[in-house]
Amino acid sequence: MKVVVIGGGIIGSSIAYTISTNAGIDVVHLFPSTAEGMGTTAAGAMLNSIAEIDGRSLSTKESRAYFQHSLSATDAWPKFLGELAEHAGLSSGVNQGAGVDFETGTYVVHNTVSDELDQANFEAIKRTCQEYAIDAIPTRPIDIPGYNPESRARATESLLIRGEGWINPHRVLTALDAVLKRRSNYTPVDAAAQSISFQSGLAKSVLKSDGEEIHADRIVLANGAFLNDLVLESRATEIIPHYIYSGVGAAIEVATNLPKIRNCIRTPNRGGACGLYVVPYSTDERNSQQHYMIGASNYVSVVPQYRARAISVAHLLHSATREINQEFYSAEIVNIKVGNRPITFDQYPIVGRTFSENLFVVSGTRRDGFHLAPLLAQYIGNLIEFDEDDESFGFLSPKRKPIRDISTRDGIDLNVASLISEAFQHGYQPATIRGYQQFQSSIRAEVEETHDRFCKLQYGIPPLMYKLAREGLINAQA
Repeated sequence: MKVVVIGGGIIGSSIAYTISTNAGIDVVHLFPSTAEGMGTTAAGAMLNSIAEIDGRSLSTKESRAYFQHSLSATDAWPKFLGELAEHAGLSSGVNQGAGVDFETGTYVVHNTVSDELDQANFEAIKRTCQEYAIDAIPTRPIDIPGYNPESRARATESLLIRGEGWINPHRVLTALDAVLKRRSNYTPVDAAAQSISFQSGLAKSVLKSDGEEIHADRIVLANGAFLNDLVLESRATEIIPHYIYSGVGAAIEVATNLPKIRNCIRTPNRGGACGLYVVPYSTDERNSQQHYMIGASNYVSVVPQYRARAISVAHLLHSATREINQEFYSAEIVNIKVGNRPITFDQYPIVGRTFSENLFVVSGTRRDGFHLAPLLAQYIGNLIEFDEDDESFGFLSPKRKPIRDISTRDGIDLNVASLISEAFQHGYQPATIRGYQQFQSSIRAEVEETHDRFCKLQYGIPPLMYKLAREGLINAQA
């Protein structure tokens, strides 16, 4: 069997790694080595299930099913990394020096820099820990190693969530690449996929950007936010009837002599993004400086973007210095990373077999792609190798219609709360309570008008899609 895997990020590489363990499968891995803007590039790679919870996360059967997959992915990572280290011949594993830590956990801090949405999301995290018996310890913010915010941005409470770690994505991809290149049934191809040809309803071959055709028995599309062009060029919109938007995120790698931060420190999710985070990234052996990743911004675009916005960079640096540690004011900027996270209209991934029986897709994973990679790779591997499906992934099928699990009232309330939270994050400060009430009223009027115009008040617009809907830029079936 010959399988072509398209996409060089963590999901494509994990799928290639998983299925190539079967020596009877010839794996062709197609991606340009110079590709920019992959979601993996800017990933903080936090293995956060609980820390990503917000007030609405578990309100529907679909959201609970998705959360269960997230928990399963967290459990899968230690084994995945252990096997990867063994295959790579790394006696100390890929963990050492790679910023991989499952033991010390993640600190979630609740401060008053934003608005009450932070409080609601922090309370949701605590409730979820109780419901799922998660090992989470209330802590005093002052006891968090390396936590030294400005006085007016101090946390009022914090929580240490055990078992939620973080990963240096570059080192994991490097280890995957090293293992894959040792396998005789693995062939990397440094090129982009231009189109897919079909015959009698089945995917027949992939046309490379240089004109060469690669025939295949199975094809896996794992090229994230870059799926749309391939689908359009292949005239396959009926086979994959989901448009993929790009959640453009910037993250900043900094170097500093501040060695005290040993854990991921982050806020709860905030309007429009995953909140603020700082993760230990690596140690520079030349000068013993510690590298940290500061993230992450987010804005949703109809097409991928490749440059960070000035406001995103300024906001991240200011927020990390203000809310995490004041010593970041003197940190040196090593790199500004930009990644395009793939997002569907309903904000759920599309995973599995398409309307073409031998064509599979994994996309729309938003900021969960790195976290879910081992789980998704195993699922796709079982589909390809054993034709073994898993009913728990059924609601994520590429054949599904967009999931409408937000009521009109909830959609309006969610979007109002998200927009106001976003405004407070960027310095909004009303002169009086009357000014705030007027601001809130104007936001609600706009959100209600957008829901009426976009969907005739029949359902709630997912928050990440709101601004595109407001501007008339939605390309997907809604």
